[in-house]
Amino acid sequence: MPIYDQGYRRWEGRYEPRGVRWLIIAQDSLRHVFRGKPIKVLLGIGMLVFLMWTARLYISVNFDTLVERLPFLPHVEPIREALTTINARFYGDFMRIECGFVVFIVFIAGSALIADDRRNRALSLYLSKPLSRVDYLFGKGAGVAMPIACLTLVPCLLLYLLHAMFTDRWSLLFRNAEILTAILVYSMILMISGTVVILAISSLTKQGRYASLGYIVLVVGAPILQSILQETLRRTPLEGSLGSPNLKMISLVSVWQRLQIALFDMELTREYRGFGTGWAVVGLVLFIGVSLWILHKRVRALDIVE
Repeated sequence: MPIYDQGYRRWEGRYEPRGVRWLIIAQDSLRHVFRGKPIKVLLGIGMLVFLMWTARLYISVNFDTLVERLPFLPHVEPIREALTTINARFYGDFMRIECGFVVFIVFIAGSALIADDRRNRALSLYLSKPLSRVDYLFGKGAGVAMPIACLTLVPCLLLYLLHAMFTDRWSLLFRNAEILTAILVYSMILMISGTVVILAISSLTKQGRYASLGYIVLVVGAPILQSILQETLRRTPLEGSLGSPNLKMISLVSVWQRLQIALFDMELTREYRGFGTGWAVVGLVLFIGVSLWILHKRVRALDIVE
């Protein structure tokens, strides 16, 4: 039987640019996430909310015309101002509803993204050259960030454009720049913080169900921990600065809602009175910082050597 000498063969394929190599992992992550029905159901419900807000936007712009054509609309004259006022709170109300879905999107989409790779000992393959740890995390993070964007950033920008289109005043796109800024900033807050937190939790275990349990504890257990700390800090020098309202900074959902109130100039409810925006920012930075530190420690190719 003849033996052929198989020496080194040059790679004849096309090299991907350094900045887009993470897209390969992102494609696989998104395929895994959108394979399940819960994500599709949540996105479908979010789309219904978007359609409701689109109808409200259309009614606000064409209210006088619709009153003349539809006999029942004159009866809603007492709430005319509420229906026809389009300001930052209009978008804030939309974000408030969608934020509830984001909590579940993060839970469903990200719990198993890194845990499954650690269980299958696949990190050594992902983190081998030419992929880096940053490429891996960007690719996995896309599996969480994209569904969040589909619920918040994309529909809110569409509403912003539809407002200018319905009124036929494209100058509104520039006149309401503070609303556009609030939409972009708050969407990025949800995408970045939600993604890094769930990836950090997922990296702490090799079972996706344990990561899911950890996320539930983080969301549900925060109010319980707040009550414990409130009793602990009572009648201490720290009670003034870290009093009961400011302890909401240990809850990721509370931080999201407080920043939403600040960015969209919404009415401050009793639940968040005394909870300063500065403390919410501190809580956000702590969540992101601790999560990045966990990812730095846990996502390594040497994890397979035990």
